[in-house]
Amino acid sequence: DNGNGTGVIRIAPALTDATGGRVTVNVTDQGGLTASTSFNVTVQRTVMINNAPFDTAGKQLFISGVGFGTSGARVTINGQDVSSRISGQSDNSITVKGNRKKLNLKPGPNQIIVIAGGVTSNTFILNLLKGSDE
Repeated sequence: DNGNGTGVIRIAPALTDATGGRVTVNVTDQGGLTASTSFNVTVQRTVMINNAPFDTAGKQLFISGVGFGTSGARVTINGQDVSSRISGQSDNSITVKGNRKKLNLKPGPNQIIVIAGGVTSNTFILNLLKGSDE
């Protein structure tokens, strides 16, 4: 209550809430009068890749970011789905195992996308030099 007939309501759904829901606000003034209103809140989930280095020696891609969830994410590299090669996943990291060829990584720019909970991430560009494991 701002003391002038206005106020602020902050709604903070859990990070795991991917849908939102109906919210009802009940207000009572100092005189005991009440009012009520309801509305729907839609949660806009964020999926973002911050970095994605490829470990040539270990033959794995480490994707770091936010909003990946703990299971079920999909990863595409240059338009090819490589999700079957995911060996580990947390809400902020995904490990994808395989050499460059198996992961569809090519010399030059590579487009990496994560899809989690139906939300598509930004396109992360990984620039690779010609490697020995192609």
